[in-house]
Amino acid sequence: MNKKRKNIITSLLLLLLLVGVVSAGVPTYTYLSDGVTWFNDKVGFGTDSPTAEVEIVNADTTTSLFINQDGNGIALNIDSEATTSSVIRIDADTLTTGHGLYVGHEGAMFTSPEGLFRARLGNPANTGYVAKIEQRSTTSGSGMLLINDGTGNALNIDQNSVTTGIALDIDSEVTNDKSFRVEAQLTGNNQVAYIRNNGNQSGASAGVLYLVQENSASSAEVLNVRNDGTGASIELSSNGAGIQIKSPDGTVYCLTIANGGTTNVAAGACTK
Repeated sequence: MNKKRKNIITSLLLLLLLVGVVSAGVPTYTYLSDGVTWFNDKVGFGTDSPTAEVEIVNADTTTSLFINQDGNGIALNIDSEATTSSVIRIDADTLTTGHGLYVGHEGAMFTSPEGLFRARLGNPANTGYVAKIEQRSTTSGSGMLLINDGTGNALNIDQNSVTTGIALDIDSEVTNDKSFRVEAQLTGNNQVAYIRNNGNQSGASAGVLYLVQENSASSAEVLNVRNDGTGASIELSSNGAGIQIKSPDGTVYCLTIANGGTTNVAAGACTK
């Protein structure tokens, strides 16, 4: 019997032994010379004891998994039936200056209205958040930073609900700082904040801007205007009849300014 035939017989015996082990219900284990391991129907790269269906262990600075998608198709498609677990989870506890998730676009002009990153809830019965960002540090750090080097809007909110729903809702527990701050370097005939309403409002609490101080013990002004320039602090241009003021006892007064600067305060709501 020559050497080649002996090797063939030896391989067949090993194969029969492997089949017998599998049939007996004992986990199979095979290690290949290229570093790939199969263990009990699991695949390991860089490990001989994979615990997941596919496990990659990489101790150096090279990329652990690289997908090169050259065609117009999806590079990574995940179909998950999970209900309470995360579909994708990234643990980056040792990260200091890198990115937990980086999506970059440096190619052709990007004009898609879908956005470079999109998260969507398609079920109209959903009540959860589309995206939730948590900053768990109690000392410093911002929850989200938007940097826009272009001429478009840095943040655009399109609230399509025509009945209820607040486009921007801020719940702040801060006590010694600002809850909302805008800093600008505008010049010319521009506004730091521009609020416009095209709807037909009515009611006692209606208004384009509604300010409420709910703490009855507060002695601070509801509206405090500081002007270091030479222009007017407040300019009112109205088609109405004047400025309506309600006293602490609920009495309504109307302040009117006639042509020539004559002022008058009368009880009752302002009427045109």
